[in-house]
Amino acid sequence: MITQIQKHQQKFLIAILVVVIIAFTWLYNPTQLDQLNANNRAIIYGKTLTLSDLQREARVYSLARELQMFDFVSTLMGGIYSQQPTVESLIWNLLVLRHEAKALQIEPTSGEIAKAIRALPPFQTNGAFDPKKLEQFKAEALASRGFSPAQLDDLMRDNLRLAKIKALLQATSGMSPAEIRKAYISVNQRTAVQAVYLQKATFEKNISVTEEQISKYYEEHKNELLSEEQRVLRYVVFSLPEEASKMEGQQQIQELQKVADRASEFTQKVLDEGQNFDKLAVNYKLEVQETPLFTAAALDPTLGKLDNFSKIAFSLTLDDPDSDVIQHEDTFYVLHLEKLVPKEILPLEKTREKIVQTLKDQLASEQLQLESAKLKKAFEERLADGTSFADAATQLGYQAVDLPIFSQSDHPEELANYFEIARAVSDIPVTSMSEFVTTPEGGLFAYVKQRDPLDEAAFEKEKKTFGENLVQFKNRALVREWFRERQKAANLEIL
Repeated sequence: MITQIQKHQQKFLIAILVVVIIAFTWLYNPTQLDQLNANNRAIIYGKTLTLSDLQREARVYSLARELQMFDFVSTLMGGIYSQQPTVESLIWNLLVLRHEAKALQIEPTSGEIAKAIRALPPFQTNGAFDPKKLEQFKAEALASRGFSPAQLDDLMRDNLRLAKIKALLQATSGMSPAEIRKAYISVNQRTAVQAVYLQKATFEKNISVTEEQISKYYEEHKNELLSEEQRVLRYVVFSLPEEASKMEGQQQIQELQKVADRASEFTQKVLDEGQNFDKLAVNYKLEVQETPLFTAAALDPTLGKLDNFSKIAFSLTLDDPDSDVIQHEDTFYVLHLEKLVPKEILPLEKTREKIVQTLKDQLASEQLQLESAKLKKAFEERLADGTSFADAATQLGYQAVDLPIFSQSDHPEELANYFEIARAVSDIPVTSMSEFVTTPEGGLFAYVKQRDPLDEAAFEKEKKTFGENLVQFKNRALVREWFRERQKAANLEIL
């Protein structure tokens, strides 16, 4: 993998195995430090850290992926169920891990570290530790990153700290047979549901918006009704010479390193020495290319393919117009902000259509909520009198729809809004109606018509594996919650 050059970083390093480029791009891409830029600092446990400090932490952990330490990386990034696993999460949780391990007096011994390293999958041959593979890894993967064996020891030390803290947290996290049975029923019990749908479009089509409402909305919200910011970038490209692109293996990697070093040198002169971008490009005999005006919604087609291009391009300012090196496969780019057209308040006529639709949507939503409240009361009265849900719906001018029978473990893909429906009926008894469930199209009431009895034979066959998986899920959730709470106590602050 070729790591990206950072401001004030003197060396641009490349790994021996080019295939690793793809494998680690998602893990170590410093532009994924979303909340930070070169002028930011972070404070955690009262200690101030610069972007360079945090990038050093992130850079080491590309090793974890190559060493197949997937559980370690997943846990620190928030787990496989995290909605937004990021390098930032990994760094904050790593700092929390070290702090808490010290407080708990958890410090792996050198013997434990050595044993853990010998057990890593990349250092095995036929199921046994192969010292030659370890030495090869040190000479190639570590050295190519500018690392020493100390970084490998540190990584395993953190891995062992995490394992010991997880063991403490999970020591009493088992589940009783009753809890396992209840969870199994929740996941596997098949439920028959009827639904009555309310469509927001039904209310919207009868809504008229007046000029007075449009003007009032515009005056109250015109600071939000803005044109898109537009930008023009100038950029240079560092590519492998044609003869080098035909090379293979270590020879090509060495040539690629030369290109990376040249891009690094160019960036340092622009960022650190303040040299003029265009003049420097002439000195380097580089063609300066220029994009047309583009927006975040319509990126430049050439540069838009670069990883995190939008985030990088729109972080540049006229006072700080030059980017770090951006790598795309075996090519390197350096960007310069040439022109910025700021957002402007749009005139009323250009926003009229959007305002009308917004007002109609708001008014339709209000009417929908009023109708759903009346309808719920009317349904409850009729159900209390013994009227069926379907007949009550007909009496009220609606139609009850029989949904496909479903369970959490087996539900038809074509069932729209399944998760909302399943959540609404999960805790209500048979022959009961849910609260109003809001959906993008409007909303619905769900009625539990029937729940199938538990398949006892299937439960007996599956409960051991199901229970083990459930405990694992609970343990992961427990660890995620622990990190979340301890991160709060760390008083993390981005300045």
